[in-house]
Amino acid sequence: RLIESFEDEVMVTYLDFEEIDKIIDKEMPEERLQIAKDWFLISCFTAQRISDLFRMNKKMIVRENGNRFISMRQFKTGQKVLIPIHFRVEEILNRYDGGFPPLLSKNEQSNRSLLSQSIKKVVAISGIREKVRGRYNGKKGIYPKWKLISNHTGRRSFACNFYNEEEWSNADIMNITGHKTESSFYKYIDRNDTTLSHKGSEMFEKMRLKSLEKKQNENLKVV
Repeated sequence: RLIESFEDEVMVTYLDFEEIDKIIDKEMPEERLQIAKDWFLISCFTAQRISDLFRMNKKMIVRENGNRFISMRQFKTGQKVLIPIHFRVEEILNRYDGGFPPLLSKNEQSNRSLLSQSIKKVVAISGIREKVRGRYNGKKGIYPKWKLISNHTGRRSFACNFYNEEEWSNADIMNITGHKTESSFYKYIDRNDTTLSHKGSEMFEKMRLKSLEKKQNENLKVV
């Protein structure tokens, strides 16, 4: 199926779960790259635009029905979203005393530029270097994948990855991303209803348990 949420994007570069795992497992050689890596992973599992990503703070973390969420109103659309906190994001928050990573710069534009440059290095260091078709500096062609990574890649990765998961409907995904492109969906769903966010939280928990089971099985093989 076409990625309808990004129909304005002719060519979409994203990282699949296996590639994201490579980034998670790779240690970064310096603090700035580690911070960039953590922000990028947060974007991969929260699907927020860069304008919202750097606005995230500890005060936005709420608890409902025993589950933790990031509650925020998106800057571009004014859409209120309740984002279930993926266990990978929880791991990052724990490393920063329950909060988010520090910014790379106090200047907003510099911060975006530094993140864009740094995450390309993070992806390259993580071994994601195969050549793929994409657009680089406005030109279509075949490039090393790490060169095509941008501040928007995390958001795209969320949409594409969960779109391919059987348990996730377009509505589940769009409830977190805040997209409004499927008008027929919004005719039947109250945007202020948080039911879909709670469903997303349950799915994240299943992923966490599956990841733990995989590690346990790998450890048993080693023994």
